[in-house]
Amino acid sequence: MSGEGVDDVLESAYLNSYYRPVEELLDVAVLEHVEVHRKSIPVVNFRKVDEIPFDFTRRRMSVVVAEHDEHHLLICKGAVEEILSVCSRVRHGEADELLTSDLAGTHPCRHGGSQ
Repeated sequence: MSGEGVDDVLESAYLNSYYRPVEELLDVAVLEHVEVHRKSIPVVNFRKVDEIPFDFTRRRMSVVVAEHDEHHLLICKGAVEEILSVCSRVRHGEADELLTSDLAGTHPCRHGGSQ
């Protein structure tokens, strides 16, 4: 949430867009960004396990991928307030920490700003 770990976020966004059955403009933009900037996303290291399509109750869509068939990673894309409402931890750089109400309240979407 602090801007650190941008490459990890880009990798997750890329995997979400790559394995999504229906591309939206955001998906196309992410895929093209990686291609234009020649970022290396090792998609061969991942396989799609499952997906949960967008619905208006959850206000998010999710893709589950497995890296080298070792662990599953759930990647969600959706309304920030909905994503934050189901999170208990947040990553800052290399460290995971509890997502407190104070920390969640500092996100720009909580104050009417843009992401």
